[in-house]
Amino acid sequence: MVRSGIFGLLILMLTGIAAAQSPAVDPVIFRSAVSERFGACPFTLHSLNPETGATTAITNFPEGNIASAAWSPDGTQIAFFHDTLNTCGMGIPFGTLYIMNADGTEQRALLPESSVLTWAWSPDGKQIAYEDGDAITDPAMQTLADIVIVDVASGAELQRWPGGGMKWSPDSSHIVFARQQPDHDLFVDVYVVDVAAGELRQLTDWPGNVESYDWTPDSQQVTFMYYELPNNQVVADLYTVAREGGQPINLTNTGAGLSVFAYSPDGLLIAYEGRFGDFFLMNADGSNQQRYSSGPQHGRRGTYPVWSPDGSKVAYEFQPADFSNAYHPYTLYILDVTTGIVTIPDASIGTEGGFVWSPDGRQIIYRGNVDTELEIYSVPADGSTPPRNLTNRPGFFDTTPLWQPGSAA
Repeated sequence: MVRSGIFGLLILMLTGIAAAQSPAVDPVIFRSAVSERFGACPFTLHSLNPETGATTAITNFPEGNIASAAWSPDGTQIAFFHDTLNTCGMGIPFGTLYIMNADGTEQRALLPESSVLTWAWSPDGKQIAYEDGDAITDPAMQTLADIVIVDVASGAELQRWPGGGMKWSPDSSHIVFARQQPDHDLFVDVYVVDVAAGELRQLTDWPGNVESYDWTPDSQQVTFMYYELPNNQVVADLYTVAREGGQPINLTNTGAGLSVFAYSPDGLLIAYEGRFGDFFLMNADGSNQQRYSSGPQHGRRGTYPVWSPDGSKVAYEFQPADFSNAYHPYTLYILDVTTGIVTIPDASIGTEGGFVWSPDGRQIIYRGNVDTELEIYSVPADGSTPPRNLTNRPGFFDTTPLWQPGSAA
């Protein structure tokens, strides 16, 4: 009896140790609406276990629409915007920005009701910046909104200035944003603000337009795509400039044009979409530009590069030249930057940029369109097995999956 009791206790102890050592599953959040409704709206927010496919609604407002949501950088909280007017993309959203725990508990309003156009966590998770469409500090600046910074813990407003299109620096110390040029409503220049000091600095003052911009991973420079229209011909290149200002440096020097770009996590490489649809990879100083064609079966547009967490691969989409099947608009490509080998998993992405890497870099999760059903799928990054339908909820429009931030395995 004694030996049997000791043996049983040992089994229980080993079972407990094994359970404690089993890696936790990083959940995914996504928005969902009844697809039969007009425009598939309003949306609620759900949590998904990517291993079992179990889903749980984590918001339950009687009215309104969950227009957007994002994990805090440490994965412990979720912020979401509740559009009380239920505009569903058909107008300026008006409502409240909330914060809650990862399981949906302890929801609290961070802001009073306002027209929140866009918003973003600071990388350190201490602040949120948003574009306030209700109040414009200086209408002479010709901006559509004020950029406002609030403290996450207290909700207190810390800074406010006219501008739009803000992006936090990776070290949370600065924000890059845009303002319309005084003599051209469609063209913008780029500015940087020191968040702590509130000091603004203009980085570009050229006759053309800045189309897109982002930070280098070390937070020291801003990279942007600038174009002009001489003789109605687009001439565009990628430039970088120190956040303190100075003369921008042309990285591409082709004039051929580009659109979306993304730095590798270590800042050594840049992936970008070329003007005529091909996908490019180059060193951060602009050298060694490599072109990756989509192939004749797709061949229309290579876009939305997203790097794996460890920087060993970059995923991107190609839009088919044939639009006869509207429910399969994008094909996923994955480039191994060391070998140059391109893997094409059997994944049909339902929207531009509609995919994310798992924290360990082994899977990609996305909103797929198959036979008119809009659901959340996952596929191994190596393409070794077919995609797996995670939500499998006929009659629902499931979209914008976001994996909880976690440590790579």
